[in-house]
Amino acid sequence: MVALNVVQRASVDYTVPVATWPSVAEIKQQLVNSYGTLLDQFPASEAVDYLVWEAVQVVARYADPAIMPGPKHLSLAALIMEGVASNTNSANWDDLNERAMRILDGPNSAVPHVRVPPDDVQNNVRRACLYKFHGCAALAGQSESVYRDRIVARETQIHGWADKPENRVVAGKLLDLAISKRTLMLGLST
Repeated sequence: MVALNVVQRASVDYTVPVATWPSVAEIKQQLVNSYGTLLDQFPASEAVDYLVWEAVQVVARYADPAIMPGPKHLSLAALIMEGVASNTNSANWDDLNERAMRILDGPNSAVPHVRVPPDDVQNNVRRACLYKFHGCAALAGQSESVYRDRIVARETQIHGWADKPENRVVAGKLLDLAISKRTLMLGLST
């Protein structure tokens, strides 16, 4: 999965810990740059999202209750509470926006309606919608059978995402928002 020159390739010794390889920094950088391909690898006896679920430990890492929302999350939550940003979307797996809402609106805040799979788009009675089109680690931890396969990280999930039948409802809502609403971009994932 990585392109190493002859010298770097010769320095790879599978009998010693990876951390001792002279080219480990270059290997890591190349794997980071092709994370979708890397995360699509899995042992034949495991689920296709094995690395996302077991190695990344997406729920423990991205739904960790010890991580607190930052100023951007709190600012967005304030805009949602004021009705300025009633429809928002996020490619992030974390639930920091939802936590920010609970800080501002109380622990039982029912303001945002988090939408991940198509069924979540129905029956909205809340005043704000948060479309998490790459999934939600907190929801995956609460209801693995519904939300685990909605954690988007693997190349096979990313390419052609909007054209896949299971994503058409949410993709349509995102397109509608992009066309009909003003946009405020926060964060570095753009």
